[in-house]
Amino acid sequence: MGVSSDGPVRTRHGVTDLKQILPRLNNVLKACVACHVEYKVRDPS
Repeated sequence: MGVSSDGPVRTRHGVTDLKQILPRLNNVLKACVACHVEYKVRDPS
């Protein structure tokens, strides 16, 4: 069984994939931070 030529590490367009994924991750992180901040503000303790 040979190693797949389009593996996650050796792909030539891995950089462009990252550029497409990072903004999504950034939006998710911002949403998480916003929810956590809102939760802290609402939490009386």
